[in-house]
Amino acid sequence: VFNPISIWNFANNLKYIFENKEKFSRKTVHVSGSEICTKYDFGMTLLNELDLPTNNVKKGKIIDYVDRAKRSTDQTLSCKLFEQLSENKLPNLKETIQEIKINYNEKY
Repeated sequence: VFNPISIWNFANNLKYIFENKEKFSRKTVHVSGSEICTKYDFGMTLLNELDLPTNNVKKGKIIDYVDRAKRSTDQTLSCKLFEQLSENKLPNLKETIQEIKINYNEKY
């Protein structure tokens, strides 16, 4: 599981951190989406929203993949400190998917 965020939203929040570095001085903050989901659910939701085929997608578990990188199956981040300092609510899954869709449709 993880909490996805679009690269555009992430970049805007990173810019905010740099522009307001006094607020974030000597603090470690995480910036990600506000909603937790599996990578499968994220991928399927994104493909469906972009009207792309899903018939070749196979559901599985990363722990079943023998050659996988050793990392936690829970890759979620707490962004409460960032939201508190920035007074900004990070996007949920639907908002993240919509932002990706808008940028995808502009390019393709």
